[in-house]
Amino acid sequence: MKPKTSRTIAIVAIIAIAVVTLISCQMLPREPLPEADVPNAHARVAGNDDETTLTLGRYSWSYVANGQNYGETLLQIGPQVWNVDELAHVSAASTTRVTVTFDEAPLTTYVQSWDEKDLSKDDLAGKPLAWRARYWRDFANTLGEEVPSTFEDDVLTFEVTPGRRYAISTRFGPDPSEGDRVEYVFTVS
Repeated sequence: MKPKTSRTIAIVAIIAIAVVTLISCQMLPREPLPEADVPNAHARVAGNDDETTLTLGRYSWSYVANGQNYGETLLQIGPQVWNVDELAHVSAASTTRVTVTFDEAPLTTYVQSWDEKDLSKDDLAGKPLAWRARYWRDFANTLGEEVPSTFEDDVLTFEVTPGRRYAISTRFGPDPSEGDRVEYVFTVS
Protein backbone atom coordinates (compact mmCIF):
# COMPACT_ATOMS: atom_id res chain seq x y z
CA MET A 1 0.00 0.00 0.00
CA LYS A 2 1.06 3.47 -0.65
CA PRO A 3 1.63 5.76 2.36
CA LYS A 4 -1.05 8.17 1.14
CA THR A 5 -3.68 5.39 1.01
CA SER A 6 -2.70 4.12 4.47
CA ARG A 7 -3.04 7.62 5.88
CA THR A 8 -6.50 8.01 4.31
CA ILE A 9 -7.66 4.66 5.71
CA ALA A 10 -6.35 5.61 9.18
CA ILE A 11 -8.18 8.96 9.09
CA VAL A 12 -11.44 7.33 7.98
CA ALA A 13 -11.08 4.69 10.72
CA ILE A 14 -10.51 7.37 13.40
CA ILE A 15 -13.52 9.36 12.21
CA ALA A 16 -15.68 6.21 12.18
CA ILE A 17 -14.59 5.33 15.73
CA ALA A 18 -15.33 8.88 16.92
CA VAL A 19 -18.79 8.86 15.33
CA VAL A 20 -19.66 5.44 16.77
CA THR A 21 -18.42 6.56 20.21
CA LEU A 22 -20.49 9.77 20.15
CA ILE A 23 -23.62 7.95 19.00
CA SER A 24 -23.24 5.25 21.65
CA CYS A 25 -22.78 7.89 24.37
CA GLN A 26 -26.04 9.53 23.32
CA MET A 27 -27.87 6.20 23.23
CA LEU A 28 -26.80 5.01 26.68
CA PRO A 29 -29.68 4.93 29.15
CA ARG A 30 -29.51 7.81 31.59
CA GLU A 31 -31.05 8.09 34.97
CA PRO A 32 -33.36 11.13 34.97
CA LEU A 33 -32.51 13.92 37.37
CA PRO A 34 -34.81 14.14 40.36
CA GLU A 35 -37.21 17.07 40.24
CA ALA A 36 -36.55 20.07 42.42
CA ASP A 37 -39.21 20.33 45.09
CA VAL A 38 -39.64 24.11 44.91
CA PRO A 39 -42.12 25.17 47.59
CA ASN A 40 -45.43 26.69 46.53
CA ALA A 41 -47.11 29.73 48.01
CA HIS A 42 -50.84 30.00 48.71
CA ALA A 43 -52.90 33.19 49.05
CA ARG A 44 -56.09 33.56 51.04
CA VAL A 45 -58.20 36.72 51.01
CA ALA A 46 -59.54 37.89 54.38
CA GLY A 47 -63.08 36.64 54.95
CA ASN A 48 -62.79 33.93 52.30
CA ASP A 49 -61.80 30.32 52.90
CA ASP A 50 -60.69 29.72 49.30
CA GLU A 51 -56.95 29.33 48.83
CA THR A 52 -55.16 30.15 45.56
CA THR A 53 -51.81 28.62 44.68
CA LEU A 54 -49.64 31.40 43.26
CA THR A 55 -47.81 31.23 39.93
CA LEU A 56 -44.20 30.17 40.29
CA GLY A 57 -41.94 32.76 38.67
CA ARG A 58 -38.16 32.85 38.46
CA TYR A 59 -36.25 30.70 40.91
CA SER A 60 -32.90 29.28 41.88
CA TRP A 61 -33.24 26.20 44.06
CA SER A 62 -30.72 23.70 45.44
CA TYR A 63 -31.61 20.30 46.84
CA VAL A 64 -30.18 16.93 47.81
CA ALA A 65 -31.44 13.68 46.26
CA ASN A 66 -29.90 10.23 46.60
CA GLY A 67 -27.00 11.75 48.53
CA GLN A 68 -26.06 14.14 45.71
CA ASN A 69 -26.37 17.91 45.59
CA TYR A 70 -28.39 19.36 42.71
CA GLY A 71 -29.35 22.83 41.68
CA GLU A 72 -32.09 24.03 39.39
CA THR A 73 -32.55 27.51 38.02
CA LEU A 74 -35.51 28.82 36.08
CA LEU A 75 -34.66 32.13 34.49
CA GLN A 76 -37.67 33.56 32.76
CA ILE A 77 -39.46 36.81 32.19
CA GLY A 78 -40.00 39.24 35.02
CA PRO A 79 -43.33 39.44 36.84
CA GLN A 80 -44.41 42.53 34.92
CA VAL A 81 -44.03 40.79 31.51
CA TRP A 82 -46.30 37.78 32.14
CA ASN A 83 -49.53 37.56 30.18
CA VAL A 84 -52.34 38.13 32.67
CA ASP A 85 -54.05 34.89 31.55
CA GLU A 86 -51.02 32.88 32.70
CA LEU A 87 -51.16 34.14 36.29
CA ALA A 88 -52.96 32.95 39.38
CA HIS A 89 -56.03 35.11 40.04
CA VAL A 90 -57.11 36.25 43.47
CA SER A 91 -60.60 37.76 43.73
CA ALA A 92 -61.23 40.87 45.80
CA ALA A 93 -64.00 43.47 45.47
CA SER A 94 -61.94 46.26 47.03
CA THR A 95 -58.66 46.79 48.86
CA THR A 96 -58.42 43.71 51.05
CA ARG A 97 -55.93 42.04 53.33
CA VAL A 98 -54.41 38.82 51.98
CA THR A 99 -52.35 36.22 53.80
CA VAL A 100 -49.77 34.10 52.01
CA THR A 101 -48.52 30.82 53.41
CA PHE A 102 -45.59 28.83 52.06
CA ASP A 103 -44.97 25.08 51.81
CA GLU A 104 -41.57 25.85 53.33
CA ALA A 105 -40.93 28.95 55.43
CA PRO A 106 -38.74 31.55 53.70
CA LEU A 107 -36.19 33.63 55.57
CA THR A 108 -37.08 36.92 53.88
CA THR A 109 -39.92 38.24 51.75
CA TYR A 110 -40.39 41.35 49.63
CA VAL A 111 -43.60 42.36 47.83
CA GLN A 112 -43.91 44.56 44.74
CA SER A 113 -46.95 45.55 42.67
CA TRP A 114 -47.83 47.03 39.29
CA ASP A 115 -51.04 48.43 37.83
CA GLU A 116 -52.38 45.91 35.28
CA LYS A 117 -53.53 48.76 33.01
CA ASP A 118 -49.96 50.07 32.76
CA LEU A 119 -48.64 46.60 31.96
CA SER A 120 -51.18 45.71 29.28
CA LYS A 121 -51.66 49.06 27.53
CA ASP A 122 -49.04 48.43 24.84
CA ASP A 123 -49.27 45.32 22.74
CA LEU A 124 -45.93 45.07 20.93
CA ALA A 125 -47.23 42.94 18.04
CA GLY A 126 -46.87 44.85 14.80
CA LYS A 127 -44.93 47.75 16.32
CA PRO A 128 -41.76 49.03 14.62
CA LEU A 129 -38.44 47.84 16.03
CA ALA A 130 -37.51 51.30 17.36
CA TRP A 131 -40.75 51.43 19.38
CA ARG A 132 -40.00 48.00 20.86
CA ALA A 133 -36.50 49.07 21.91
CA ARG A 134 -37.84 52.24 23.54
CA TYR A 135 -40.57 50.26 25.29
CA TRP A 136 -38.08 47.82 26.87
CA ARG A 137 -35.72 50.64 27.88
CA ASP A 138 -38.60 52.40 29.66
CA PHE A 139 -39.93 49.12 30.99
CA ALA A 140 -36.60 48.24 32.62
CA ASN A 141 -37.05 51.32 34.79
CA THR A 142 -40.48 50.13 35.95
CA LEU A 143 -39.53 48.20 39.04
CA GLY A 144 -42.94 48.28 40.61
CA GLU A 145 -44.04 49.76 43.88
CA GLU A 146 -42.99 48.31 47.19
CA VAL A 147 -45.97 46.94 49.10
CA PRO A 148 -45.89 47.27 52.91
CA SER A 149 -46.12 43.81 54.40
CA THR A 150 -45.56 41.88 57.60
CA PHE A 151 -43.96 38.45 57.85
CA GLU A 152 -44.61 36.80 61.21
CA ASP A 153 -44.91 33.14 62.18
CA ASP A 154 -44.13 32.11 58.58
CA VAL A 155 -47.18 33.99 57.23
CA LEU A 156 -46.90 37.00 54.92
CA THR A 157 -49.68 39.58 55.21
CA PHE A 158 -50.35 42.63 53.03
CA GLU A 159 -53.16 44.51 51.32
CA VAL A 160 -54.13 43.93 47.70
CA THR A 161 -56.15 46.10 45.34
CA PRO A 162 -58.17 44.87 42.34
CA GLY A 163 -56.48 45.61 39.02
CA ARG A 164 -52.95 45.18 40.33
CA ARG A 165 -50.29 42.52 39.82
CA TYR A 166 -48.15 41.36 42.74
CA ALA A 167 -44.78 39.64 42.92
CA ILE A 168 -43.41 38.14 46.11
CA SER A 169 -39.64 37.67 46.15
CA THR A 170 -38.43 35.20 48.77
CA ARG A 171 -35.16 33.74 50.03
CA PHE A 172 -34.80 30.35 51.63
CA GLY A 173 -31.91 28.51 53.26
CA PRO A 174 -29.58 28.96 56.19
CA ASP A 175 -28.07 32.24 54.96
CA PRO A 176 -30.39 34.92 53.49
CA SER A 177 -27.55 36.43 51.44
CA GLU A 178 -26.75 33.13 49.69
CA GLY A 179 -29.97 31.14 49.98
CA ASP A 180 -32.33 29.84 47.36
CA ARG A 181 -34.56 32.41 45.68
CA VAL A 182 -38.14 31.96 44.53
CA GLU A 183 -40.56 34.47 43.03
CA TYR A 184 -44.34 34.09 43.13
CA VAL A 185 -46.68 36.13 40.93
CA PHE A 186 -50.45 36.74 40.93
CA THR A 187 -53.03 39.27 39.85
CA VAL A 188 -56.08 40.59 41.68
CA SER A 189 -59.39 40.91 39.88
